Amino acid sequence: MPRAAGGTLLVLGADALRERAFAVWAREGRRILLADGVSAARYDHLADECFPLEVRDGEQVDLDRLVALARRSDGVTTLADASLATAARVAAEAGVPGPGLHAAEVSRSKEAQRRLALEHGIPSPRAAAVRTRDDIEAFFDGAPGPAVLKPTDAAGSTAVHLVVDEHEAQRLWPEVRTFSRSATGIVEDFVPGPEISVEATVRDGAVVAASVTRKETGGPTGFIEVQHTVRRNELPELVGLAERAIERLAAAWRVETAVMHVEYKVRPAELVLIEGAVRPGGDLIPDVLALARGRDLYGEQAALALGEELAARADGRAAFAAVRFLVATGTVRRFVPPASVLADLPLVDVANQLVQPGRRLREVLGNWNRAAYALGHGADLDDLQRSLVEALSRLERALGVRSF
Repeated sequence: MPRAAGGTLLVLGADALRERAFAVWAREGRRILLADGVSAARYDHLADECFPLEVRDGEQVDLDRLVALARRSDGVTTLADASLATAARVAAEAGVPGPGLHAAEVSRSKEAQRRLALEHGIPSPRAAAVRTRDDIEAFFDGAPGPAVLKPTDAAGSTAVHLVVDEHEAQRLWPEVRTFSRSATGIVEDFVPGPEISVEATVRDGAVVAASVTRKETGGPTGFIEVQHTVRRNELPELVGLAERAIERLAAAWRVETAVMHVEYKVRPAELVLIEGAVRPGGDLIPDVLALARGRDLYGEQAALALGEELAARADGRAAFAAVRFLVATGTVRRFVPPASVLADLPLVDVANQLVQPGRRLREVLGNWNRAAYALGHGADLDDLQRSLVEALSRLERALGVRSF
């Protein structure tokens, strides 16, 4: 089969809320081969060819078949946290650009991220791996809380808990361990202060672009991601801190070529590493970044994988763009037509429910069971915020659920 004019891209798995990636690649004339037989989100209808294959790290993947698919392609990437190491391995075997296996494996382990931060002098919370209750006891020995307890290899704010002392950590440990494939957790000092993520592009080990996204968390655990906001004109001092922090992190992780998403707490004159990964940010961060900054992470992701030059950045459409999520409990009553939500809210572009009618929302333990979202852009952040909150209030009432 002849090569597509825009190149053929092999995608090994895709998580939820990644529709825009496939739309961007289609506009760019890419031919997409999707190998994914495990993700809950399904994009089969958006790819040119689909292969229902196991692609998760640590599972019984058919590496020979995946490499054969890569050799039919011009590049390899992934949109799934669980497939970062698999995609890096396939890219290396096929001789195409990738993040490097070391960087991908570090992305999958919060324990490895803490260890490398300590070795390279990167600001990071005091932390310890948890495999038994004795590890929790040792961490808190003589040290006051609060602390954060979470799985070492899960994503999406899954089973992340603020614990005030050892007793609470011991009580929550069985739940945290359940959400870890390796039955391993990490406990670390809680770092107060505002949180950001940095969306960076690294090519051949060098940082070529970095943008800041401001994050708000909440929900019953306090760690569910509630809002992501991008400003067209971010503070230069913060951007400078972000660029320098990513340069140090990329060197420590030995990142080769990748789009990176890294979360930090902001302190005076420094950023404290929380966690990161060698893939674009989730939660529609690429969508709001494109609106406010004109920077297309999915376009950059494909160009890096295919060995192309990065396209020039377009102008942003507004001073601010944001996405806000509804975290709620209760039984979803019905499908809510977006038109009934968006009337007289010109700053809101999209308002969607994330759960089907009849679904009961129980305890919220991760980003994956939020109820709805609203996304928009505008010239004034307060006006935009009010519009997003109103859109979600309308969705909450119509869905028949109750927000936290």
